[in-house]
Amino acid sequence: MRTLITNAQIYTGFEASDSIIENGALLIQSGKILKIYASDEGQPGYDHEDHDFDHTQIINLKGRRLGPALIDLQINGGYQQYFSKDPSASSLLDIATACKDFGTLHFLPTLISSPTEVIIQSLNAVQNFQADYPEAGVLGMHLEGPFFNPVKRGAHSASIVRRPTDKELELIVQEGKGIIKIMTLAPEMFSDDQIRYLMDQGILIAAGHSDMSYEQAMHYFDMGIHLVTHLYNAMSPFGSRSPGFTGAALERAGVWTPIILDGHHVHYGAARIAHQLKQQQLLLITDSSFLGRKVQDFVWADFNAKMIAGTYRNQEGNLAGAAISMVEALQNALRYLEVTEQEALAMATSRPARAINMDHEIGYIAGGYPARFCVFDAGFKNLEPLIVS
Repeated sequence: MRTLITNAQIYTGFEASDSIIENGALLIQSGKILKIYASDEGQPGYDHEDHDFDHTQIINLKGRRLGPALIDLQINGGYQQYFSKDPSASSLLDIATACKDFGTLHFLPTLISSPTEVIIQSLNAVQNFQADYPEAGVLGMHLEGPFFNPVKRGAHSASIVRRPTDKELELIVQEGKGIIKIMTLAPEMFSDDQIRYLMDQGILIAAGHSDMSYEQAMHYFDMGIHLVTHLYNAMSPFGSRSPGFTGAALERAGVWTPIILDGHHVHYGAARIAHQLKQQQLLLITDSSFLGRKVQDFVWADFNAKMIAGTYRNQEGNLAGAAISMVEALQNALRYLEVTEQEALAMATSRPARAINMDHEIGYIAGGYPARFCVFDAGFKNLEPLIVS
């Protein structure tokens, strides 16, 4: 059985001016995009050798917008469960369900700073979940910590944040190969040899929770780090005489800068500056503790979070994860960054895919890519997922 999606305004994920297809159509088979048709070329009744309309399911979008499935590279929990507290299939299912409800069909469950044995447990949970639920959209795991600068630990536990040992890194690499898609760390807490070891083993490093100077940051960028974790947050700030880690990330070409666009983690004015400087290397993440704002209070060990004015903070007043969905982030990008729908969507699809070197698999609407989409109206209203198997 083939499926033909018709009468769609197709946002392909590419950012060229001609990459939006008006009144387009997609031919899909076995969960993969076979072909894209422009105008009325692909509508039912068109005489084409690829079409057998007697055996083709038709989905008529009636002019609605169709984009690639949204991607979230950093999310901590679903509607009720927090992955770091319970790194299990149950938590991952909760996150997958919540993400799907908001149009996010690819995501990285994030483990915050944890003991080594919990890191290994989490890696095993993700690996098993991917095997058991391949349709859930889990791309791997984002390991955020525990190798941070204590000065910039944020809501992460002071008792767990630490420097790495060679033995611990070897164990994490051994257990995490193919599963860790991003490892957030403070580079200044490592030796250069340790950084090189991780990169040589294929671990994608994101610099974050770091108090390094501008000069230090440039050194690590020179070494090959090209991704940071939540721009502006938990990094040494920009100053006129000390540009800091933030200044280095904003200035350096080739460095991807995810941003939490909820108005709490980053002032919208600062976000606009970042957009002007980073252009196509600015992308959206949620870093949400929970989605749907159903959890008002959360206490686990010495980590705590309370919903205050639309976001989560701990007892010390530090931000403890966001509460936005990717849909809200897209809407905020339209409103406060004044970008087009096309660029906003790229910030949540093709750009994150490129940042983690998965753009050959996800993030675009193109031949051979999975038939996993989001459907929406103008302004990203009524956004919903669409999966064609």
